[in-house]
Amino acid sequence: MIDIYPQEANPCDVRGFERAMRGGHMLQTLVGVSTAVSLWRKIGDCLHRRASALVLVRMLRSPSNSFPLGWPYGNVSAWRVAELCIDTTCRLRPDILASANESRSHPILLAAAAIATGLTMIASPCEDDLRRLVAVTLIRFEDPIAVLKVTSKLNNVDRWLMEYIEAVMAGGVYDVVSVDV
Repeated sequence: MIDIYPQEANPCDVRGFERAMRGGHMLQTLVGVSTAVSLWRKIGDCLHRRASALVLVRMLRSPSNSFPLGWPYGNVSAWRVAELCIDTTCRLRPDILASANESRSHPILLAAAAIATGLTMIASPCEDDLRRLVAVTLIRFEDPIAVLKVTSKLNNVDRWLMEYIEAVMAGGVYDVVSVDV
């Protein structure tokens, strides 16, 4: 069996890196470094999605005029719904959220984009309550997004996410919610 990380080719040690280059272990060292970078990137993506899910859970659980007691589905975890919404959006619409994960967009924008995409996916008339809950939640993101527009320095992906969220909201979100938010 080939030892990918021989003692003299420790990728974390500068002297070991230099010895590895002289000793012909450069390929193994580069493989180890690229694997570590890939692992850190995956951990960062996971943490970014979890932060966005947390923002979404707070919005889903908080009371509104339409849902005065907050989250109306007692037997279903709001946390699980938020995670599923963000993970599903990442898988089904990678054009929306993959670049947001890479550029580390603001968690509020990522959560709002996920809930906006979730609203467009709910098409069944038997899910009217869920559709209304998602629409109410999306409308409640208006104020935090307005604050972000004014106070934060946004990159191109953040601005694109804002345009996407505003387009979904302009497409009839208020028609779904019949009572004031």
